[in-house]
Amino acid sequence: MGVVSQTFFRKNCVGCNYNSTNHFQSLEVCSRELTSTYAREKKLGRFTSAMCDKLKDGIHLTTDLNLLKDCELVIEAVFEKMKLKTELFARLSEICSSATIFATNTSSLNIDEMSAALHKREYLVGMHFFNPAHIIRMVEVVHGKHTSAKAVATVFAVCDKMKKLPVLVGNCPSFVFNRLLGVYLNQAQKLLYQYGMFPNDVDALLKSFGLMMGPCTVADMNGLDVAALLKSEHNYPLNPIEKELLRLKRLGRKTG
Repeated sequence: MGVVSQTFFRKNCVGCNYNSTNHFQSLEVCSRELTSTYAREKKLGRFTSAMCDKLKDGIHLTTDLNLLKDCELVIEAVFEKMKLKTELFARLSEICSSATIFATNTSSLNIDEMSAALHKREYLVGMHFFNPAHIIRMVEVVHGKHTSAKAVATVFAVCDKMKKLPVLVGNCPSFVFNRLLGVYLNQAQKLLYQYGMFPNDVDALLKSFGLMMGPCTVADMNGLDVAALLKSEHNYPLNPIEKELLRLKRLGRKTG
């Protein structure tokens, strides 16, 4: 939720935490993450003090889904699990206006299956942001077989206001970017467990081709638990390094 809400500093936005066992603690974590991001971006010179203040004033964190009832666009960014996403959309469909457009930040799940949870499944569209969402301009806009032209046009208009670059793609496993990313990460990981290279060396090698981040940094930022879940959704096997890190609960940046 946090990384997406940060991109809305030109407009007000409601950030609603969903399905947490400890709502108060979870909102505190979200607030700390946002504050940490503002401080880091200000230090790097990418955000001004005025932008940070506007972000803080424009994002309202809550656990009350009813506050979304009058929103024109609701962007879902919960954990990458179909059951969780469909449960949320079923609830939102009862709460929100019949004209509300729903966007999912899924990076690989079937949006046609997801849209069945809505009263108007034509109003669901994929809106896949890339980490870090407040820096990377590209957004995959996913058009399912039920998605209406109005939903796509709405998301394109919002992307334009956010200074994002929307790219229209079809609904297929992992869409376009993650299909390519999966092959890229798997080959990079082979350099680690088959040829004994160190993560920093792999990243430095591939960054020399002009990439902003190396593959090990990308995996660390996204979280190995998320990658493992996506692989299981599509019956892809885990490699030895992933299995060992998951066993040790070393999931990347989120676990330190």
